[in-house]
Amino acid sequence: MNAVKRISVIAVITVALLSAVYLIVNVLKDNKENDRVTVITYKTDLGYAYKILVDEKVYIKQEFVPAVSGKFGFCTENDASKTAELVKTKLLKKENPTVTKQEIEKLKIKVGCI
Repeated sequence: MNAVKRISVIAVITVALLSAVYLIVNVLKDNKENDRVTVITYKTDLGYAYKILVDEKVYIKQEFVPAVSGKFGFCTENDASKTAELVKTKLLKKENPTVTKQEIEKLKIKVGCI
């Protein structure tokens, strides 16, 4: 193998290894952040609700379906969980955790079932 080919192979391997290390470090960092945020769903008199804890402290307590008129609990635990996971994702991305009516519709969250 000539010197130019050898240098090219070494360069490709180096870039691949550095990329792998970068990805591993970022995945571990994301997992640590993800572990800090916990979703809990629970039953209420109006249906279901959720809490989002950050470092084991209540950060958001959502007893009603957000972004809709009136005070309606979530019809199912799955609806509460889907909405909570959306909010968790926004928090982890450092975004505003507000949920819009369009997002509620996209998640197919039922409203007013109880």
